Amino acid sequence: MRRRASASDELVVIGGIRCTGGRQTLLDLAPLLDDDVWEQVLESALRKGLTSLAALGDALAQVRIR
Repeated sequence: MRRRASASDELVVIGGIRCTGGRQTLLDLAPLLDDDVWEQVLESALRKGLTSLAALGDALAQVRIR
């Protein structure tokens, strides 16, 4: 388990447990997974409506600004 400060818009509550949303989870997984696996995770998240390419692009732009 990793603990860090998160903006409130990055958190969702599932079964009473605070979790990062789809966008943040994808960004957190990116350095840990190989490209093929991450692509499968991304495609699954997009199909399920957990994030969008626009939301990921916005998040990446924010990371570059920091």
